[in-house]
Amino acid sequence: MTPSALLSGAMAAIGILAMAGALAQSPSPADVQQRDQALASMTQHYADRKAGFAQDMARRDVVMLGDSLTEGADWTALFPGITIANRGIGGDSTEGMAQRLDSVLGVSPRKVFVMAGINDIAVFKKPVTEVFEHYKRIIDTLTRAKIQVIVQSTLFTGPAFPPTVNASVKDLNGRLHALCARGPCVYVNLNPVLAPAGTLDARYTSDHLHLNAAGYQAWAQAITPTMRRR
Repeated sequence: MTPSALLSGAMAAIGILAMAGALAQSPSPADVQQRDQALASMTQHYADRKAGFAQDMARRDVVMLGDSLTEGADWTALFPGITIANRGIGGDSTEGMAQRLDSVLGVSPRKVFVMAGINDIAVFKKPVTEVFEHYKRIIDTLTRAKIQVIVQSTLFTGPAFPPTVNASVKDLNGRLHALCARGPCVYVNLNPVLAPAGTLDARYTSDHLHLNAAGYQAWAQAITPTMRRR
């Protein structure tokens, strides 16, 4: 499967999952069928990505760990001269990421950049306390392996999402910032760049959640000092 097909499948799956959540109150038979197809597509995409990771264990300087937001970037093109493994999977949760860290540890990176949590909050409706516990597990596993962990703030969504989503994102980011301030990780706040007014800037997205090329350029610029720091 080509990278473009993988990305297309990821975007479609998470988009339909979000829609399915919104229709959960009174789904029609067609809605149920579409949701089930989306879940099957996402499950296959997840399995394909994990299988690909298992075959890709060459050493890298950096790993980018996350969901579709991470998967959607060509990190090698954004940071030429740095070997980077993209370990993003569309639709993934913090719990899922915590369970697939073998594909991160296997490439022996110096640094791991993590962005996670929006699927937990916006799609799976998980409480922030639970999301934070999974996040701490990820950070602990990586730091015990002597890897520098850079936590990138979970991005705010655009105004198409209920305000409660960004309220939970703000809560999660506050907890992550405080945790990193105690020493186990470095915290980089991307929201002042990508969501300066408290919602994802329309210049950087077409669907209030995923990023366009300009969004990825802004993200890359924001993390460049941390990425290039020895």
